[in-house]
Amino acid sequence: MACSIPASPPACPGAWPEHRSGAIAGFTRHYNVHDLVYFEPHQSMEEARYREYQVKRWRRRWKVEMIERHNPEWRDRFEELF
Repeated sequence: MACSIPASPPACPGAWPEHRSGAIAGFTRHYNVHDLVYFEPHQSMEEARYREYQVKRWRRRWKVEMIERHNPEWRDRFEELF
């Protein structure tokens, strides 16, 4: 089970399927992580980046607990964004 807090999303949502399929080199292809199991909406990119920085510093167990509180089945939530 991989657990990662994504970096800021690609500027173009059209790039997301390429990341998910592994067509673009990076974290998702290297670690074979393609399901979006958690996300948080924010009012601004600054808020999102600040939150991302906070959560990236958490212990892995805390991240897993946060995901399981909101998505206990670890369903892919990618389609909920569109």
